[in-house]
Amino acid sequence: MYQGFYAAAFTKSYIGCAWSTSHIGLVTVFYGLSAAVSSLFSGYVVKFVGRKSVFVVCQAVSIINLVFMLLWKPGLHQSLLFYLAGCLWGVNVGVISSQLRGLYKFHLIMKINPHKNILRWRTLFGVPK
Repeated sequence: MYQGFYAAAFTKSYIGCAWSTSHIGLVTVFYGLSAAVSSLFSGYVVKFVGRKSVFVVCQAVSIINLVFMLLWKPGLHQSLLFYLAGCLWGVNVGVISSQLRGLYKFHLIMKINPHKNILRWRTLFGVPK
């Protein structure tokens, strides 16, 4: 869901219409960088505060980003807000994808079978295979 919305609606409707299609690539670079950095640092944060609290904070950031995008009227001279929205999407995707994979590995080590719910979690959070 996250990646599909970003790739289709955000790039086409927000960046393409309000700013220009020539800026989509640069905002997507910031999206990818924030996803990579948040994926790396979320592993260290999980050691200190736990996986459940990381998921809760990530969902709070997701809700804040959705409300921000709902209330925001994008304009030509608001370039920083385009980068901010792209980075927030990247943080969500990076944390959710890396921590869900860690959760799957934890369940496999503990002999709990996560394969019943794996497709549901992937479709819910938009994690690629």
